Amino acid sequence: MATRWRTGRVFLAGDAAHTMPPYLGQSACSGIRDATNLAWKLHHVLGGLSPDALLDTYESERRPHVTALTHAAIGLGKVANTHDAEAAAARDAAFLAGKVPPPPPFPPLRDGVLRQGTDAPVGTLTPQGRIRLPDGRSGRLDDLTGYGFTLVAAEDPTAALGPERLARLERLGCAVVALDTVADLDGRHGEYLRQLGAVAYLARPDFVLFGVAADSTDLGALVDDLDAALSGTPAGVAV
Repeated sequence: MATRWRTGRVFLAGDAAHTMPPYLGQSACSGIRDATNLAWKLHHVLGGLSPDALLDTYESERRPHVTALTHAAIGLGKVANTHDAEAAAARDAAFLAGKVPPPPPFPPLRDGVLRQGTDAPVGTLTPQGRIRLPDGRSGRLDDLTGYGFTLVAAEDPTAALGPERLARLERLGCAVVALDTVADLDGRHGEYLRQLGAVAYLARPDFVLFGVAADSTDLGALVDDLDAALSGTPAGVAV
């Protein structure tokens, strides 16, 4: 793994930043995650929406994540490449008997552009399901809303957010999806909200959960926290 992934305007990603054994099939996947993480942050910085410091969160988010997967791949490699005949036989018997422990959970992002201080599973991936818009178009959520931030709410959040916060979301390129006006064809987004115990969730362009709103009064704070995280302004300070 490279000592650092950024020097000024130069960034490392994929195998240039980190290599891993092939046993989990996660090497190219990790490179794609790197590129997706860095791409939306470059978009915001180059578009004047965020300060240059946002780009430092690329490494602080991705390094621990890919480190965990690399260690998991190394561990699986040791299992797959057992050369001792007795150990291999015991391994095979354990697999056949269904006595192998489950793999560790997929690592979430722990730091960076995330709404901290809540019990929500921030840093994990949000669901992808099919929706139908009021104009009749249907398809996967991101195909219809675009590849930016997405606020998915159980009910229309317009009144709870107000014009100023809605304008901020528009400035950030955030799509707003209200499940009381959009058909949740697979039921995945509504079920996800029920699992979260929330009225809304906010997904990043790389499909990572930024945060949730526990109730309608928390919706405004959720948007404020996103704006603060992207602008480098402490939460609660007007921007």
